Parts: sequence; C-alpha cells; structure tokens
Amino acid sequence: MKKLTRLFAAAAISVLALGATATPAFAEDASTRTVFDGTTADAEFGAPWLLEIRVSNAEFPTPVEASNGTVSIFLDGSTEPYVEDLPIALGGYAYFAQPADQPTLVAGEHTVTATFVPAGGSELAASTTRNAATITITPLGVTSSIAVVADPARYPVPTIEATLGGAYTKLYDRAPAGEWTAVVTAEDGSEVFTATAAQAGSLEEPTALPITSGLEPGKNYTVSATFVPDEAIAGGVSVGEAAPATFESAPAGAFDGAVQPVFLPVWALILAGLLFLAAAAAFVFVLLRTRAPARAPGKRVAVATPVAPAAPAEDFGDLDSIDDMFTPTQHFEAIRLTEMPTADAPTELLRTSAADVPTQLIGTSDSADQPTELIDTTDEDETPRSDGGSSWSINGGS
Repeated sequence: MKKLTRLFAAAAISVLALGATATPAFAEDASTRTVFDGTTADAEFGAPWLLEIRVSNAEFPTPVEASNGTVSIFLDGSTEPYVEDLPIALGGYAYFAQPADQPTLVAGEHTVTATFVPAGGSELAASTTRNAATITITPLGVTSSIAVVADPARYPVPTIEATLGGAYTKLYDRAPAGEWTAVVTAEDGSEVFTATAAQAGSLEEPTALPITSGLEPGKNYTVSATFVPDEAIAGGVSVGEAAPATFESAPAGAFDGAVQPVFLPVWALILAGLLFLAAAAAFVFVLLRTRAPARAPGKRVAVATPVAPAAPAEDFGDLDSIDDMFTPTQHFEAIRLTEMPTADAPTELLRTSAADVPTQLIGTSDSADQPTELIDTTDEDETPRSDGGSSWSINGGS
C-alpha cells in the first residue's frame, strides 16, 4: 500500500514539472512563419519575373499586418541583403521583383531566401524561409555576321560590314551595345590589318570597319571579327561567333578614283565654323555699305516731302520787284546750306512755301568763300508792308 502511494506521488510530481516547463513565458515574442508562395521563377534576361513571400503567425494561421514589419531578401547565399524593407501588403504578402536600383540579374540560376524583420513594439519574432526559391534567367541569343564590300561606288576603300541579330534585337528592337574587333590576315597567315569600332545602335545600318592599309593588289585575304557586349549586359546575352569572310583585293588603280576619307579633329571643325561666321558678317557689312546712297562733294542731298499739287500759275503781269510776287501772309523758313559751294557744283537756293505751294528754285550762288543764306524777315506779329510784299534778303552771295 505504501509502495502504491509513492508511485502516485511520483507521477503527480512529474506531471506538475512537465506542465511548468511546457508553459511559455509571457515576455517572449510570438513566433512567425515566412514561406515562398511558389519557389521558382523563370525569365529571359531583362524580362520581368516575380516571387511572392507570405508571413503569418506560427501558432495561429493569421497573416501579419503591414505595420508589423518588413521583409529582406538574400541572394545566392550572401549575408548582406540584396533588397531591404519590402513592404507587407494585404494578406501578409510581400512581392520581390527585379529592383530598379540593382543591376539586372545575369543569366543563370539564383537562390533566394527571405527574412521577416519585425517592427519595434510588434511583439513578433523574426523568421526566415526554410526552403529557398530559385530564379532562372535565360540569356538572350545574339547572332553576328560579317561581309567585305570592295566596291568603289559604295566605299572609298574595302570595308568590313558587321551585323547583329537574334533574340536580343527582336525583344528590344535595337542592337546591344558593345565593340567589334576585326583582323585581316594574308594567305600566309600573317596579320596585315586590325580595326575596332563601336556597335551602331540602329539595326538599319551595319557597323563599318574600313580597311585602310596592309592590302596588296590582287591578293586573297581572310577577315575574322568578334563582338564583345558591354559589361552591363554581358551576363545576359550569348553572342554567336561570326563566320570568317574571304575576299580578293582589287587590282592596282581600282580605287584611285575614289575619294579617300578625311578625318578632321574637333578643334578644326570649330575653327572652320568661326571663320565662316566672320566671313558672313564681313559680307553683310560690305553689302550694306555698297547699297548706301553716295553724296557728291559740296552738294546737299535733300529728300523731298510729298506735297499737294501746285495751284495754277498766276499771271502777275509786269513786275518792278520780286516782292510783288508774294502776299504778306506767306512766310519762309530760313535755309542755311552748311556745305561750301564749289565751282563744279554751285549751291542751290530753295524757297519753301505753304503746303499748297511746291518748293521753287529762286536762285543759285557760285561763291566758294561763304555759304549762301536765305532769310525770311517777315514776322507773324509784324505789320505787312504797304505795298503787300514780304521783305527778304540774300547774304553771302552775289
């Protein structure tokens, strides 16, 4: 009986001890669970792809909320995150795609892990995916081909034309950036010419590499060329090798009539432009000077102002004096000719009248010592002469 009692007591103590160890402390954060919703993503280089990550409470099948934290992505076993702070959307999902601020994933297979990073005060624990996802990037194929054009009508010297094609050009409608290197070898295997050229972005025109030296007339040559894409896309394209091209150089004199290419430095082009502008400015200046009206020495050029037609001439009959031709109300402006008269071009004296009377020639002076001056001595406030004339005088002439 005592033995049975001891067994029951031992069992009770064991149950109590087990219950005490199985009960979690209230201070610990609740555990979470992070998984990939689909563990593979396949795409061609540069094409879009997407992985979905779901974060939930480990003890209760409820998703975490956006305010509970973010997700970090680790690529190919790196301890440094490839992407940080991916936001959590409705349903506890985070979405991972090609980041805009990261280089495009190169061709190949990439392993991805995701870690939930809880926010402060969320009372949630961090968690990492147990199974990694895989992203497979397929390289874009690029085909290459070359040909030699030895036609003086098209090029001044024999020229290598290099062309690209393939999946990359079809997807992006342009050629990939990169550089061509061409080597020309003679029949004995010696290299006679080497050239490099950047790939043209347009698909409409091939990349041209002129063969400017090393060729002998009437000889056979072989051309090989390789294309190396830029580093930014080198990991995402697969370039096919171009087949070698053979050609026979033209006989002597075949390209003598062709214009050889001339390459000018940038500074020479700028200088030529400045000289052209200077010449154009000088031409305009000379043109304006030649079109200006010439002035004869000692002669004033007057521009007449249109006036109304003159009234019919009056018959004054016999006149004793020139004063009999004018009325007291007519006034004359004083005209002083600043040029000195010369023997070849005597100064003309003009009388200006009212708007209804045109200008009339009233006298000339051939004096070379003094300018001729016509003065109107009639004042508006002055009493007209009794004989109805206007007083006037001519100074400086005879």
